[in-house]
Amino acid sequence: MAEIFTWVVIPIPIIIFQLLALLFSIAIEAYIFSRQLLLTHRECIQYSAAINLLSAIAVWLFGFVMQVFLPPQAKLQLISYILLGRFYDIQNQTLFNFVIVALLLFLFFLVCFVEFKGLGFLEIIFSQWPELKTDEERLQFWQRLIAAITYTDPEKITAIFWANAASNSVILLVLLIAVLQYYA
Repeated sequence: MAEIFTWVVIPIPIIIFQLLALLFSIAIEAYIFSRQLLLTHRECIQYSAAINLLSAIAVWLFGFVMQVFLPPQAKLQLISYILLGRFYDIQNQTLFNFVIVALLLFLFFLVCFVEFKGLGFLEIIFSQWPELKTDEERLQFWQRLIAAITYTDPEKITAIFWANAASNSVILLVLLIAVLQYYA
């Protein structure tokens, strides 16, 4: 029985960081949603928690899919960061920093996109669910669902952008403090 546990590797640092990041994001984004979207506190927390979990899943799926296409050295860096919480022997520091910044910018906009589309979808899910008895009611429901996914509300985009900018800034600050403690 003990032999089973010798091969199990649990990435505790990244799990703890993801949980802390989700807690920070949910709290900060719910506050900004309550200020900019004028929703109740309960709705803000529900929306923030749901779209942050959705975006975390999207980022992890993106990472799992993209790691297949990475060269071996980049794969080693990714696995080292996930399992050990730090990067492995970096050969070209300047190129590495550029790639990390570009990746973080891409992930920021991916998260904004997923959260914006997720918010539109969740508004329909959390609203009064219709009985859908006739074909006309079903058609109207699907039209509302498609409109929520395709429509762009500038007020919501702005709120989600600023909420993500604020929460990611706090998370980056926490990450910077952790990195500085590691190198100090």
